[in-house]
Amino acid sequence: SLDVFVFFLWELFVLAWPLVMRGQTAGMSKCGVQLADANDLRTGVSPFRAFLYALIGVVTLPAAFLCALACKRTINELILKLRVIA
Repeated sequence: SLDVFVFFLWELFVLAWPLVMRGQTAGMSKCGVQLADANDLRTGVSPFRAFLYALIGVVTLPAAFLCALACKRTINELILKLRVIA
């Protein structure tokens, strides 16, 4: 149980911190991918929405993978109305 908590905190630190500060994780910046608002791709994403994106992604990881295979978008993208664009 402590291992799950430590994993959760580590994932939030590794994924959420760069996502909130720059709008991209390290892997996203290497691939030229960024988060954008699904309604208007020209606008940026608020740090709070970026944090929620990472949080929901970590919590719903197995289901998000299956959802991405089925409908080409993850659960956190659908909930927060965001798009990952290249």
